[in-house]
Amino acid sequence: PGGRAVARVKAVLRRASMAVPPGEVEHISVGGLEVDKTRQEVTVHGKPVYLTQTEYEILWLLASHRGKPFTRQEIAMALWGHGNIGLSRSIDTHIARLRKKIERDPPDPEFIKTVTGLGYKFPG
Repeated sequence: PGGRAVARVKAVLRRASMAVPPGEVEHISVGGLEVDKTRQEVTVHGKPVYLTQTEYEILWLLASHRGKPFTRQEIAMALWGHGNIGLSRSIDTHIARLRKKIERDPPDPEFIKTVTGLGYKFPG
């Protein structure tokens, strides 16, 4: 059994631990964007948006910590349990795809802002 199998098991366990504890925010609504953690559903202006699991997890991480900037390494750490510097491009790719799905104007995003020299944040 290789490291990939172990990584997959760790990812499943981490996602299971992301279940909503009592009293924690389960729904975020900002400017036409709705994110429901319990159902893992996203809508923009009432229209469903279909995200990959990774895109959803990035969106939830940023939206549930409004105003807090995250480095690419912090995002990788939250998603995969390690902040390998090689994942920076992967994070950028996921962010670009996510913006295409949820933003009216992806080059000028209102939800997922770039923090120059640092990473990304959801405006507070």
